[in-house]
Amino acid sequence: MFAANGVIGEEFNRVKAKDLKSPPNHMQVFIDSMQMFSYPGYSAVDTKEFKDMMVESCGAMDFYGNKILKEDKEAHTNWYNSLKDLNKGILSFILKNVA
Repeated sequence: MFAANGVIGEEFNRVKAKDLKSPPNHMQVFIDSMQMFSYPGYSAVDTKEFKDMMVESCGAMDFYGNKILKEDKEAHTNWYNSLKDLNKGILSFILKNVA
């Protein structure tokens, strides 16, 4: 899963850079959120450091997410909030289950 996200992340960056029809804030939010999905690929040597990194990763999407929220478009707001909630759920799982 970790290696696949690297390839997917590269593809998203390519689309974001070349396809001007793709909304750049949405693309960046998705790119920023992908680290949460790749947590099974990490071999955590230092559990506290890993958990701190994942907390930071969960917050990474907020900068561009706030730009989406400022658009004040219901569908976009719902999309961002759903992805943010999913990331928070993954983070909660990590914090409770990674020893």
